[in-house]
Amino acid sequence: MAFPNCCLPDDKGLILGMWNPASLTSITEIPRNPASHFGNVSMSLNPSGAQIISISSDPERKIVFAAIEYSIYAFQNFTIWQNETIPISVVYRGRSIGNAQIAFDYVSKNLYWCDSLLNWIAMKPAYLDNTTIYKLIIHNNLKQPEGLALDPEAGLMFFSDNDVNPRIEKASMNGDNRTVIVHTGLKRVLSLSVDVINSLLYWADYGRHTVEVSDYYGLNRKVLRQPTSSSIKAFSVNSGTTSTIYIGLEQPTSLTVNSHNGLYWVDDSMIKSSSTNGSDIKSHVITFGVTQAFAYKGYLGWIMGNKMYFSRKSSKTAERYVDIGENIKGVAIFDSSLQEDKRGSCHLLNGGCQDICLPLQTGRECECDLGLKLQPDLKTCDSKAYTSNFIVVSDYSHGRMLQINIDKGGLVKLPISTGNSAGITFDKTTKELLYCDRSTKNIMSSSLHGGNTTLVYATGFVNPERMAIDYSTGNIYYTAVGSTSSQSYIGVIHRTTFQHKTLLSDLHSPREIVVYPSKGFLFWTEFGNLTEIGRAYMDGSSKTYIATTDIGWPNGLAIDFISDRIYWTDGQKNRIEFSDLNGGNRRVLTTDNDAHLMSIVVHGQYLYYTAWNRQRITKMHKTTGSKVTFMSNNPELGRLDSLAIYADDVVDGNQYPLS
Repeated sequence: MAFPNCCLPDDKGLILGMWNPASLTSITEIPRNPASHFGNVSMSLNPSGAQIISISSDPERKIVFAAIEYSIYAFQNFTIWQNETIPISVVYRGRSIGNAQIAFDYVSKNLYWCDSLLNWIAMKPAYLDNTTIYKLIIHNNLKQPEGLALDPEAGLMFFSDNDVNPRIEKASMNGDNRTVIVHTGLKRVLSLSVDVINSLLYWADYGRHTVEVSDYYGLNRKVLRQPTSSSIKAFSVNSGTTSTIYIGLEQPTSLTVNSHNGLYWVDDSMIKSSSTNGSDIKSHVITFGVTQAFAYKGYLGWIMGNKMYFSRKSSKTAERYVDIGENIKGVAIFDSSLQEDKRGSCHLLNGGCQDICLPLQTGRECECDLGLKLQPDLKTCDSKAYTSNFIVVSDYSHGRMLQINIDKGGLVKLPISTGNSAGITFDKTTKELLYCDRSTKNIMSSSLHGGNTTLVYATGFVNPERMAIDYSTGNIYYTAVGSTSSQSYIGVIHRTTFQHKTLLSDLHSPREIVVYPSKGFLFWTEFGNLTEIGRAYMDGSSKTYIATTDIGWPNGLAIDFISDRIYWTDGQKNRIEFSDLNGGNRRVLTTDNDAHLMSIVVHGQYLYYTAWNRQRITKMHKTTGSKVTFMSNNPELGRLDSLAIYADDVVDGNQYPLS
C-alpha cells in the first residue's frame, strides 16, 4: 500500500508511551522537510510521574490499553489526530508494579496480562464494566512471568517465566494445554511478539542481549546476538548448527521484525535489513546514535536522542525528522487494517457469559469471578451469602468484600462494590455491614446482599480508617486520618440520630480501634511519626498510652473479653503481641516473616489475621501461637485489610434496641 509523501492515511500512526512527563504521543504525519510542521499529538497523563509499563490497542474500537502502575486503563475514542482530553476508564485495578506485558485478544475481545510479583497470568473481558471481575488462567508453577504474546487466530498464548530456570511456554487461550517450547539458552525474556502470518515467535532476552525467533513449537530457533560478536548468527535447535547471517557488525543496537518485509537492525551508523534467513541484505539509511528502529509498510523510522526520523525504504538518507522529546519508552503502531476481522466465540455479547468468556479451540466456556459459582444454565454466576459463622474481609486491591466460612474456609463474594475500602465491621444486631470508603470519604452501611446501601457519615476532607461498635448503645467509634496530625482524630457517631462528636484529636495517623463497653475503655493504634497503642475512656477522657516502645507498624488490634487481653499485629516487625489491658505482661505470641501483618480478630480459642503478603486468612491458637489448618493461599486474592467476624462468641455489652 503506497502512502502520500507526507501523511499516514486515515486514523493510522505510531503511539509512543513516554515517561517524565507521562504521556501518550501519536505520530500522525511525516514532515515534508526538517523545517515543516510535524503532525504529532501528545496527551499528557496525570500525575506526570506515572509510569507506563506496557501498551496494547484495539484500533477497530479506537481503544488504547495501558498498564500504568497498579492498574490497566482504557483510553477510549482514541484517535491519533486528537489533542484533547478523552474518556479514560479503569479496566482492572490490582496489578503489581513490575516489568510485565499486557496483550489484547482482538478475536474474543479479552485482555490478558502477566503479574510478575504475584506470579500469575490473568484475563478478563476487555469491555466489561466491572473492574473487579477477572480470571486467573495460569498460576501453578509460575515464579516470574513477564513476557506475553497472543495469536488469537490460532487460539494460542505464549509467555515467559524468568525463574532460576527460565523458559517459554505455549498454552491455549484458557490456560490449558501448557507446553514448554524453549527451556535452554535463556536468561531473562522480558518481551514476546508473534508473527501471526508466518506463525513465528520472537523474543528479547534481556540477560543475553539477544533477539531470537522460533516457530510455534520452539523449533527452527535462530539467535540474533549482539553483546560481543561482530555478526548476526542463526542457531538451529534441530541440527545444532550455527550459521552466520551477517558479519562485520560494529555496534548493533536495535532490531525489529516486519511480517511482510523481514528483519531490520541498526549497525552502528547504518539501518540494514535482510530476509529472515539472512539473505538479500540491504543498507538503507546512514544514522548515528540510534537507540530504536522500526519498519511500517513503506517506511523506516528510528529514534535518535530526542528526534524521530523517517525515510522511505528505498532512500539512503533521512528524509524527515522531528523533535519529540526525551524519555521515550516504547513505540506502538496504531492501524486497524493490520487487525484481522475475525469473530471468535466470545466476540459478541461476551459469548453470552455473565462474567468471563474463555475461548476454546471449538466454542467457549463461561467462568465466574472469585467467590461466585456457575449456575445450571452454564452462563450466569451467583453466590449465597453465609448467614452465620463467617468472617468478612476487604480485598483492597480489587475493591470487593468477601465472606469466609469459619468452619471450612469456603469463600463467597458479596455483591458490594467499593472504591478503596480498608476498614469494615459487621453489626451483629442489625446484620449490616459497615465499611469505610476512602474514595468518597464516607462511612457506609449495606446488607450482605448488597441492598439498602446507606450513607452513615461523611468525614469530609479526612479518610475514615477503622470502626468499632459499642453494643451497649449502638454507637459507632471510628478513626480518621488527615494530612497532618492536627486533622487526625477519633470520633463517635450516634446510631439513630447520626450526630457526631470528636473524642480525641491531634493523633499520629490512628488506625485500628476497639472498644470494651463494660469497662468503659476504647483502645487504638497510631502508626505515624510516633507508633503507639493508646487507651482512653469511651468519652475521650483519661487518654494514656499503654505500649510505646519496640513497636513498628501497629496495624491490627483485638480484645479477648474472656482473658482480658489485648492483641496487636506489628506489620514492620511481622509479629503478634499481647498484653493485659494496662500494657503489662507484654509477650510476643508469634512471628510471620515477610508477612506485613494487618488486621486481627479473636474467636473462642483462636486468632484470625490478615497480611498484605499472604493471600489467605491465617488461623492460630491464641495462647500457643501454633497455626491451624484453615485456608490455603488463593492467588486471586489481593491485599487483604480489615476483618470482621460473626459467630457465637462473646460480645461485650448488651445488644442495643433496634427501635
